[in-house]
Amino acid sequence: MKFKSIGHGVFRETVRIVGTDLVIKAPIAEGRGPKFDYSEGIAHAKSEMNRLGRLARIDVLKPYLPRVFWYDAKNGQTVMAYYPPIPEQQKVELMGKVIKMLVNKLAGVVMGDIHEGNIRQKRKDWKIPVFVDLGY
Repeated sequence: MKFKSIGHGVFRETVRIVGTDLVIKAPIAEGRGPKFDYSEGIAHAKSEMNRLGRLARIDVLKPYLPRVFWYDAKNGQTVMAYYPPIPEQQKVELMGKVIKMLVNKLAGVVMGDIHEGNIRQKRKDWKIPVFVDLGY
């Protein structure tokens, strides 16, 4: 098999299996010399799988969760579906659709006008988004 690196975070790296729509997430080693420590990456993977399991119990969230084909709890490795990157502008639009669906399911309120122009901050120094147009 051939692999292509598609990125990494603090605890894990992700490689795509060339010729497939699969990725492998694997812990990044900390330390040098003869002993490497993968414990933080393994813990991070375990945390992700626990959260994924809890969220997968909620039917309305299932379409928004990644498909996992294999998970090795001992080594913290995961094989999941590959999802291509999304342009920044499209991310806002797609997240707006998710928010609209969740608000509708949780509160029974239809919010049809969530887009980049209708999301603001409470204040410059606050990181709280506010929906400023709830007319449709």
